[in-house]
This record gives sequence, C-alpha cells and structure tokens, in this order.
Amino acid sequence: MARSKLALKGSKSTRKTVRARAATPPTPGAILREFLVSDDRITQDALAESMGVSRITVNQLVNDRQAVTPEMALRLAKALGTSPNLWLTLQLKADLAAARRSLGRKLDTIKPLRPPTESEATLLDFVG
Repeated sequence: MARSKLALKGSKSTRKTVRARAATPPTPGAILREFLVSDDRITQDALAESMGVSRITVNQLVNDRQAVTPEMALRLAKALGTSPNLWLTLQLKADLAAARRSLGRKLDTIKPLRPPTESEATLLDFVG
C-alpha cells in the first residue's frame, strides 16, 4: 500500500494540479485578508464603516463570494491607500483564470478567424 502512495505522489496528474495551483493568481479576497491580518487595527467592521458599506459586503469580498466592481475598487483604494486598478486587475486575473479552468480544452478548439488589421493591432497595443 505504501508503494502505491509513493507512486501516486509523483504522477502527472498530481504534478499538473500542483502547477495549476501555483499559477492561480491571488483573488481580491486573498489580498484583503492579508491587509486585515497584517494590520491589527483594521477589522472587517472598520473597513466596512470606512467604505460606507455593510460588514456583510466586506465579509463577502474577503471570502471571495462577491466580485470587486469598479465602484468597490474605488472604495477599497480610498480606504486602504491603494489604487483602484490594483483591485480591478486582481479581479480580472482571477476571473480569467476561473474561465480558463472552466473552458479547459474547449478553448484549444477555437480557431482564429483572421489576424487583426494594422489599425486594429495599433489600437490593441494602445489599450493593453
């Protein structure tokens, strides 16, 4: 029995799972938890009061049950001395990672219809 456990430990599926977890971007909730844990003065209640939202709203954000909206990003940035882009970028990266996991191999079957035109490419370079 011990031998089979060792064999499973190094299996491809186990290595893939470990890599997938390592590549998963932090969620806004994970970063919020760090703010709340690292600074004993900030509680969920204090953050909620500062932002003008309910403690339930903050708790849902902290526990990744609610997504960060542009309005919430502005509130978080003001209350925590960060930028709204930080919170929106974290949410975007978490959402894209979840969508990639959800689509899985289906994404590989999508074939591009055409490359972007020169003017489209310039626009795309400009926006990001």
